[in-house]
Amino acid sequence: MSETCAQMPKIGSQETDATRHPRIFNAHNQDPVQLRLFTDPRVCGVVESLIGLPIAGIQSMVMFKEPGMRGQAYHQDSHYIQNTPDTLTAIWIAMEPANTENGCLHVVPGSHCDGIQTDHPITNHEEHESWTSEVSVDRDRETPVVLDTGDVLFFHGQLLHGSYRNQSADSFRRSFVSHYVAQQTHVARQDLRKLPIALHSGGRSSGVDCLDAPGGSLGQRSYRLRDRRQEDEPGTSDGRSTCESVPTNIWVGDTSRA
Repeated sequence: MSETCAQMPKIGSQETDATRHPRIFNAHNQDPVQLRLFTDPRVCGVVESLIGLPIAGIQSMVMFKEPGMRGQAYHQDSHYIQNTPDTLTAIWIAMEPANTENGCLHVVPGSHCDGIQTDHPITNHEEHESWTSEVSVDRDRETPVVLDTGDVLFFHGQLLHGSYRNQSADSFRRSFVSHYVAQQTHVARQDLRKLPIALHSGGRSSGVDCLDAPGGSLGQRSYRLRDRRQEDEPGTSDGRSTCESVPTNIWVGDTSRA
């Protein structure tokens, strides 16, 4: 089966099923649907344009957050996935609506410009999983990232982000998350060195239309995905979109490498 996080609490530990936050790591190695998301040329085209270099995919996760489950405190992905030079870029695909009630992501806009921050043990065990650590943030600076099903957030590896407990009675908050780096980037973790998949946009980055920027404090850009192959090759065998199950909208925030 797929790899799992060694630090995750085990069944029978002091953390009950209602407080655990399950993740499945790197199931794209076995599941063709997740591999399709992980390598979709339209998504990879956006990542490649943000990084500015040919990219490699190094990790994927499916995250399940059922009602009552706690969130992960503020952290930076580049703290856990150290890479040189730091080109780490994450995508976060909402598999269903993510909002403040069911524990959507919160981010600190501009924090990716401040470098890697010092972490410390969790302080709010009611809201956050205790198996990880946290970075202290000014709550006045945080912004919730509310997403609809199929929306995607792209963000810099040093962006401070986290989430709070799912307070809903019956709403899951499931997501597909993956990480990419430039192909020449050195990744420190031995386990991730075995996994990279060299990716490219296949010339289809033009299959992403830039729309008017929405309001809000993230400085986001909105994109609508088009299937370039379907447009260029209308005579494909089944007449369907080659990536019909991928999201229809992308939200880009805090990806500049200042």
